[in-house]
Amino acid sequence: MTKNMPKSLIRRYEEPHRKYHTLEHVNDMLTILHCFKSFLNKEDGRNLRIATWFHDAVYDPTRKDNEEQSAELARVYCKGRGIDPTEIIRLILLTKDHKVESGDIWGGLFSDLDMLYFLWPRSIYSLWVKDIREEYSHLSDEEWTKGRAKFLRELLEEPIYYTEYYYDQEKIARDNIQWELDQLTQKFDATPEEIDSWCTNYLQDIGENKENER
Repeated sequence: MTKNMPKSLIRRYEEPHRKYHTLEHVNDMLTILHCFKSFLNKEDGRNLRIATWFHDAVYDPTRKDNEEQSAELARVYCKGRGIDPTEIIRLILLTKDHKVESGDIWGGLFSDLDMLYFLWPRSIYSLWVKDIREEYSHLSDEEWTKGRAKFLRELLEEPIYYTEYYYDQEKIARDNIQWELDQLTQKFDATPEEIDSWCTNYLQDIGENKENER
């Protein structure tokens, strides 16, 4: 699947800091996309394939503009081949928050393909979470837990899937997300306010014990 893509793009997906956002992820999406080929005309199919290839072209967990930078690389690629990049760029930018408007068929499909990992069996899903954690190794356990839990809770507040086929499987994804949230809260099950209160009470107890000793 890589023979028609620039070697510079392939090398990006082979960067050592990537554990999940690799060529395997791209190939997984392309494989599932191929199953929908009978519903796609030539232009739509091309746009979705190029968007798949470029949507994680830039992936640095310390940055906030990965999608924008990836879209720019796609624009340059399309310009050199006389392809209108408008729809491709739009699809790539959708993966920033995965919020798709009603009636956006290809946007919904593309978002669903990028979110399929939430449907994986629990044993595989847990390995995926481990890979993502490694990609965010620059964060402390507390920072990771806080940020990841926030992300997961926000996912539960919105639709996860938009195409009919995957929408019918959304309960599997929600169960996986809730399981991961439970794992996170088991590690850090006290809120910052509870920890502060405990510390205050502990110091007061120490002070009272010292007074009694006198």
